[in-house]
Amino acid sequence: MILYTIDGLGGIIGQSFKEKSFVPIGKNVSGPLGIFVVVGTVLQIPNVKERVLETLNLAGMISVALAFFNILPIPALDGGRLFFILIEMFSGKRMNPKYETFLNNVFMILLLSLILIVTVKDIPMFIRFVTGKNFSLNHLPNNPFFAIV
Repeated sequence: MILYTIDGLGGIIGQSFKEKSFVPIGKNVSGPLGIFVVVGTVLQIPNVKERVLETLNLAGMISVALAFFNILPIPALDGGRLFFILIEMFSGKRMNPKYETFLNNVFMILLLSLILIVTVKDIPMFIRFVTGKNFSLNHLPNNPFFAIV
């Protein structure tokens, strides 16, 4: 599962570099509304056994994606804390707490902005799903890796 997620993420990022565009990332990243739509779609599977298996698969994919994202060396995330610890370990002294706080605040604002942007992008898909108008599985991301922000 972890290798599948990392491979999917690598494919998305590689495609973005190849196209020199953020469009592949934008198509395959979703926030809370997108997760709601995917979970709702999975829960509509008529076969109970298949629905349970797909729900467990989705829960596993979301968990791995969140863990992977959280460990990235981005201030304001757990990986950012590890990054500051590594800086302290190699330099022999602790980073000035004012700079660390500043970096954490800046990256928190950036992360919250990213969540807002992704959520706004998901609104049309959410509306189509809730109303049932013009909704099909084609509106879901086309990559087997569905990144969650």
